[in-house]
Amino acid sequence: HSQHYLAMAYFFDRADVQLPGFHKFFMGQWEASMKMAQQTMAYLNKRGGWIDFTDLHRPRLVEKMHVGLTEGHVGLVAMETALEMERDSNQLTLDLIEKVEGHKKPDPHLVHILQDEHLDYKVKVIKHLSDYITKLRAFEKTDEGDYELGEYEMDNGFQ
Repeated sequence: HSQHYLAMAYFFDRADVQLPGFHKFFMGQWEASMKMAQQTMAYLNKRGGWIDFTDLHRPRLVEKMHVGLTEGHVGLVAMETALEMERDSNQLTLDLIEKVEGHKKPDPHLVHILQDEHLDYKVKVIKHLSDYITKLRAFEKTDEGDYELGEYEMDNGFQ
């Protein structure tokens, strides 16, 4: 889902959005996601495996981001979308570990990489995204326009 993070990052760089901190945050997510994907693919190639991109999950990212922008909650929509993607990715990683462990020739090194590098990282990202969502939702609960100010402050915190 690195391509989704890249799309989200550049959505925040648009002239009508201009939240550079969110842009920076999602660029960081893109870089980390790319690094993990490249490490996994390199390992699979070393072990004689093959890589199949035919079953990629594609959330309705563009539509979600535009709705968030229209409703004035684009930061919250982006964080919720990222959380959904990370939870899905975490479940796919758990399913892959189960499949590898249940194989007639299990690969303990791959299981170790998936558990210690990927799952640990994903759990941390899920926690951070959940915290950001909680903060943004707290800003949303007042009727005094505090959401926009809160989103702006969070954006500055990412810079």
